[in-house]
Amino acid sequence: ESRAGREPLAGARTLARDVLRAARTPGAREVLAAQVLWVFAYVALTPFMVLYAKHVLDLGAAAAGLLLAAFGLLTGAGMLAAGALAPDRVRRALIAGTLALGGGLLLAMPASSVAVAAAPFALAAVGAGVVTALGFPYFARFIPEGEAGAYSGVFFSGRAIASAVALPSAGGIVAATGSYRGLLGMGAAAVLAAVPLSRAEARRRPRLDPLPHRSALRGVVRAWAPRLSLGVLGVIAVGLALPALQGADERAFRAVNALGMGPEWLYQALDPHSRNYALLTLLAVLAGLATRRARYALGAALTIVFAAFASDAVLEIGQILFDRPRPEEALGAQAALVEGRTWAHIPSFPSGHLMVTAAMAAVLIHLAPRLRWPLLAYVAAVAVTRITFGAHFPLDVAVGAAVGWEVGVFSVALVRAGGLLPGPAPAPEPIVAPAPAPQRT
Repeated sequence: ESRAGREPLAGARTLARDVLRAARTPGAREVLAAQVLWVFAYVALTPFMVLYAKHVLDLGAAAAGLLLAAFGLLTGAGMLAAGALAPDRVRRALIAGTLALGGGLLLAMPASSVAVAAAPFALAAVGAGVVTALGFPYFARFIPEGEAGAYSGVFFSGRAIASAVALPSAGGIVAATGSYRGLLGMGAAAVLAAVPLSRAEARRRPRLDPLPHRSALRGVVRAWAPRLSLGVLGVIAVGLALPALQGADERAFRAVNALGMGPEWLYQALDPHSRNYALLTLLAVLAGLATRRARYALGAALTIVFAAFASDAVLEIGQILFDRPRPEEALGAQAALVEGRTWAHIPSFPSGHLMVTAAMAAVLIHLAPRLRWPLLAYVAAVAVTRITFGAHFPLDVAVGAAVGWEVGVFSVALVRAGGLLPGPAPAPEPIVAPAPAPQRT
């Protein structure tokens, strides 16, 4: 074997040894994992930007180039701003930048015009600049003395490998989904990067505030089990009673549906599910960041996402058990319907939109009590428009809102018991009021 042939092999062995060493170093491994995720999230957007802008935003090549240039300028601005931060603010800024990068890309997914996509893209661009500027300085905190060269090589090699993997992965996602919007879905990887980042500092020094014991989580589950079980049984009971209630429900539907659908902007503001869910998630993260604890920002995101998926699981049970026709199927021309829309392919009971929206709103109200009345007004507006848009009967809406709310409050209690949200875990109200204590005479 020649010397020229042995040198690449020796270099690969050295790199592999350095990677294994970094993987065993507390803190360093978490930052490396986060970097791979955030690079994977956005690096493929650049080569695909012209195609994305053409097929999704209906822009020409010149306009797409300007959009990419604006993204680059905002990324540079984010780098400059991050470079001026004091050392004690690097960790929090890095986590915030990670969430901004991933959240911005996810918020841009439903957009079909530059006007709608501009703000999410700007958020993602600034986040990309922050993580690019602060990633290595934060990683350097975990490098053992005298090993800077090896660890630096691992850091930048990981970045290069993630970039190389992201490009074919992006092409595969576009082919699988049939849309260039899938590129922005890779932003979810950046949101996930906040998890190892939030744990990196704890790996370097002993925890001062350890999470409560698992028994606290089990206690919350035991306390809420009767109430949640009653909610599921309530859904089943109403579902079984639907034939008897159908006539009254149809009369109530026609009364509300006759109010009209209102202006087009109302439909655009309240009906697009994915965009509204993304905005509620962003509000939850901002509420968590307002506590100035990165762990709470992560907990807020975890809570509202868990509430959305848990309520959707209950929804699936209801829709599998009760394949209720939509108003357009049951009433035909008597049901005013948004032009060009049909919901006939999805069961009507209960309302999934209300269930998920109420669950997420319940989480937000517990995270940010000052938003209580605006959020309740928002849920009420969604409830009414589900009927005026011709999507659901009133019973679908009422059951969806009630069950979604319970799931949302339970989600807050569960995550608070795990120490990822401030304050005590909210206890469920008793199903049966306790009898008053006897008074002494």
